Amino acid sequence: MAVEDGYVMSKLLSGVKSSEEFVVAFESFNHCRRERTQKLVKTSKECGQLYEMELHGVKDNLDKLKQNLQCRMKWIWDHDLDIDVAEGRRYILEHTPARAGEARL
Repeated sequence: MAVEDGYVMSKLLSGVKSSEEFVVAFESFNHCRRERTQKLVKTSKECGQLYEMELHGVKDNLDKLKQNLQCRMKWIWDHDLDIDVAEGRRYILEHTPARAGEARL
């Protein structure tokens, strides 16, 4: 996830044209990445419970364990980071007064 964050942040900062946009770029990063990174925190805890056979609804049921493990990380691998970048850039345009008109283009 840290590599993803670095990619998205570098793309957002590459378009910054003023100090005002610099601050908004960090706000936009938070806007477009927080939900995903918080999901990582939640699923990491669940993963620990799963490996210790303590996850509610799975415990030591090997069929449920196998099913859970086979699809657990799909949300990580199948995510398009360029969608986050586009959302972040749109946020910057909409929240920077000098460039707000560009957001409608």
